[in-house]
Amino acid sequence: MVRARGATRLPETATPEQCEWLAGRLDSLPVEILSRTPSEWAEAKRYLPESVSTLSGRFRFDVTPYLREIVDCFGVDSPVREVAVMKGIQIGFTTGVSENVLGYYIDEIKTAPVMWVTGTVEMMQQRLALNITPMLIHSELEHLIKSGDINNPRKTGKTDRLTEWVGGGCLIPLGAQNPDAFRQQPAQVLLGDEIDAWPVTTKNQGNPVGIVRARTNAYETTRKILWGSSPTLVGMSQIVELFKQGDQRRYFVCCLGCGKSQTLRWSRTNNETGEQTGIVWDLDDRGRLVPGSVRYLCQECGHPHTNDDKTKLLSPEYGAEWRPTAMPAHPDFRSYHIPALLSPVGMQSWESCVIQYLKGWDQKRNAAKDLGAYQVFYNSILGETFEPRGSGVKLGEVSPHRRSAYRYGQIPNKWARDHCGGPVLLLTCTVDVQKRDLAVAVFGWCKYRRAILVDYWRFEGETERIDDPDTWGRLREFLTSHVYEADDGRRYRPVLTLIDSGYLAPQVYDFCHQFDSQIYPSKGVDVPPKAEGMVGEELALI
Repeated sequence: MVRARGATRLPETATPEQCEWLAGRLDSLPVEILSRTPSEWAEAKRYLPESVSTLSGRFRFDVTPYLREIVDCFGVDSPVREVAVMKGIQIGFTTGVSENVLGYYIDEIKTAPVMWVTGTVEMMQQRLALNITPMLIHSELEHLIKSGDINNPRKTGKTDRLTEWVGGGCLIPLGAQNPDAFRQQPAQVLLGDEIDAWPVTTKNQGNPVGIVRARTNAYETTRKILWGSSPTLVGMSQIVELFKQGDQRRYFVCCLGCGKSQTLRWSRTNNETGEQTGIVWDLDDRGRLVPGSVRYLCQECGHPHTNDDKTKLLSPEYGAEWRPTAMPAHPDFRSYHIPALLSPVGMQSWESCVIQYLKGWDQKRNAAKDLGAYQVFYNSILGETFEPRGSGVKLGEVSPHRRSAYRYGQIPNKWARDHCGGPVLLLTCTVDVQKRDLAVAVFGWCKYRRAILVDYWRFEGETERIDDPDTWGRLREFLTSHVYEADDGRRYRPVLTLIDSGYLAPQVYDFCHQFDSQIYPSKGVDVPPKAEGMVGEELALI
């Protein structure tokens, strides 16, 4: 439907005379002030060739109905300013949202500067070649691409760094790893693509997400921002943090058996019967997936749905809809979760999702067999972050068993005579200061600069407090009272202790000042001093 930008729609009860009057008024208005919604524009103008989509032909949202609401957030009448989409793969996002938004602003709005940012410049150039250029060609928008410099007929309006179109708008393609390129580049529309491939921070400039968002500040009341990405690891995913800032919408579908509304989840347990529902399948005697056995069981009645049933399940005509599940940080911020289970018929099937799952998970052992494949399943199929789990082995449990000749705390002079040219001559100690512990290492030095790691400790506690008994207190007690006895009866104490002052320097200096000698602050330098090697030469002469 075509309507005047900013105008109010007629109510459903409008009389034929009112409709005729409105049609006459619209016919008299200049074409440039008429605007469709982005979804209306897409279904009227987009054509997908076979080289771009397996579902070639005229673009239609009945294939991916869950994308219609998202793309319409970018209409000029929508109050939504920012959208985050946490997604799986093969759900039609780039074609159905990002490209449609760009085409809409080229053809309908005309005046807006659009910034499209992906992980690297190389990724952006690939996006231009494989997605954006075919969209311009097959949506018949090429004639709108013209340079703003009308006095120079040699300029086409399209380069690797800028695409301009009639009306004054432009596309600015950028890679997130080059934040300097963002400077002096304001944008009304920002399309952030695969942001989990962006660096978390850039040298001296901070997080690229914040840097890019700031480019829209000049259009605060009219800007439109899209963040889209598959997530990565727990605690490292930027799209997850943005998703949490929005209203966290989930796509609810209705069971074709009982009509129960629910989200498509990989696995859940029926609270009443205890039966497993969600995606289920059968394996043959050799543990291989039985073709055609994958189905989705309703969480309420257990009704089975095949992959072909997704056309009805996903359709709003059968009750499917987006529902917010949280309060957003800002009223104009929406966020959506789209797992690959929503991928339409003809793209990624439930069977292919199960195949990816079985690559990473061993059902017989009920354990992961390939963590890499299992992470791909979580990130690309479920559209969720992955958290590697397992019980870590502590250093103290492993280190004592690394060597057969001696353990930590022992000085093996008999072994050293056979392998190091003589017994341990002296001990030195080094201390690495960290936020939660002091890492203490004791080395025994033999002839010819050969060293033995005699002992290793981690004194855990509050290192910022010089009076903390668990860190600085234990170190003080160790340096003043601990004596090592070798297997030949010799007794040793460290003759030199160096404490790294690169972190918490005031505490390090305060601690060292408590001793007259042998315990000193130390800080590394990028360039070795000219006297390098003197200590080793002196030790060799002992």
